[in-house]
This record gives sequence, C-alpha cells and structure tokens, in this order.
Amino acid sequence: FLFVVLAAALLAYDFTCGGSIAELFDKNDIGNQKRYLQFRLVYNSFKVFGNGLGAGYSYIFGGRFYRGYSIEISYLDIVQKYGVAALAPIYVYIETLVTAIKKARRTNSKGCVVAIGAMGYLFVAVGNPVMFASVNVLLHCLALYILYCFDEAGNHTQTELRNERREYIRARRKAQRTT
Repeated sequence: FLFVVLAAALLAYDFTCGGSIAELFDKNDIGNQKRYLQFRLVYNSFKVFGNGLGAGYSYIFGGRFYRGYSIEISYLDIVQKYGVAALAPIYVYIETLVTAIKKARRTNSKGCVVAIGAMGYLFVAVGNPVMFASVNVLLHCLALYILYCFDEAGNHTQTELRNERREYIRARRKAQRTT
C-alpha cells in the first residue's frame, strides 16, 4: 500500500512539474508525433474483425513516405490486424502479470518477483514494437512456468506429484506383499 501511495505521489509531482514521465507522451516530441500519427491510422482503419495479417501501413511523416507491415505501438498493431480477437492475447499477457503480482503479494516468493520482471516488457511495448518478439514470448513462457509449476515454498509441483506417486506405488507393493 505504501508503494502505491509513493508511486502516485511521484507521478503527481512529475506531471505537475513537467518532468520526464510527462515528456513520455509529449506531442512535441518527434518520436511521439509519429506514434500519434500511427494511432490515427489505426483508429481510422479499425474494423471489428480486423484488417488481416497482411494489412500494412502507408503514411507520410517528416516529408518521407513510409510503407510497412507494423507500427511502434504493439497493442494497437495487433488490434488493427486481428480486430476484437486481439483482446485474447492482450488479456493473457496482462492476466499473467496480474497473477504474478497477486501471488507475490500473497506468498513473498522470489519466483513471483522473477515472473513480474519477466513480464516487464509489457510496459516497453506501449511505445515499441516488442510485444511479440521471440525473446519476449520466451519471457512470457518463463513467467507462466514459474507461476504454475512451483508452489509457494519454491518446490517444483511435478516433483511433488512424482513423489506422491512413488509413495503410492510403494504402499501398494507393500500391501501386495503382505497379502
């Protein structure tokens, strides 16, 4: 709770004083001008079921003509290509991050902290086309593995299942020998 209050105070101070966080979305920044243009392109060409995987972009920026397959804003790029179906992968990514945060608060597990760190690229993907980069997909798989294959004590859940099965087999064999 204290972290949230401190983060909110820092953000409020930064935005009121025109700090570096406010500059991230400044319309006068040349990189942001291009992103705002790309946002308008996606907004104007939005279709409920998407434009398809082959949909590209054509625009003029800074006196140059650009034609390409993807844009810097990863979230909007997949919405433009998949339409409302893009909500599924976005939901899965965000749900993994939320699950890692909830589990870390509940268990104090170091593995959950690693999972949160692995999902940190979601924040970078707001302004950069890295959401489906191969390294980030592997990081997502690593986060899922950590979250669902380890218990709160850091023990591998499959190991526990194997040990339980071994104990069951031993008990069964012992029961067969006595009969």
